[in-house]
Amino acid sequence: EGEAEGAGWEGDAMGGGGLYSRRRVWCENFDGEAVADRYRSEGEQEGVRLDILLDLPTDTGGIPATELCVVIGNLLENAVEACRRIPREERFITLRSRAWYGQLAVTMDNSFDGTLKRQGDAYYSAKRDAAGIGLSSIRAVCRKYGGSAEFEIRDGAFRSSVLLEPGYTKGARHELPRN
Repeated sequence: EGEAEGAGWEGDAMGGGGLYSRRRVWCENFDGEAVADRYRSEGEQEGVRLDILLDLPTDTGGIPATELCVVIGNLLENAVEACRRIPREERFITLRSRAWYGQLAVTMDNSFDGTLKRQGDAYYSAKRDAAGIGLSSIRAVCRKYGGSAEFEIRDGAFRSSVLLEPGYTKGARHELPRN
């Protein structure tokens, strides 16, 4: 615990309201870090309070970098877009990931305007009147790697929960102690 936080995280108060943002995303996985950092930067420009902690190992247990980036990138892209639709002082994104016991879990909460268009399991895009591609792409990756993706409204935020189970971690380094 604390290795990523202590070694590579810097806080910065943004002007106009003292919003806190982590300045850089640090994790072992270069591709996951790069895509998260791209949307961190975009969100920061939009005045979003960002809190991103990623535990993504270099060895993704057989998940190609492109598909890992589909999950992280689509979650963050949708969240930044949702934040644009609400007042600046209400914008936030909290993203967490953890690799342990052969699984990768990703959770994200983000503010949104409270409006969701949905038909069955398909969510409609706020950008156009058609089913969105991002969440369905995330679900496709989850199915391919024995996982699941759930999306819900919780405590006034949009919550995304993603689980991938490809025999993800290879060593004890990413395992958590059992409680």
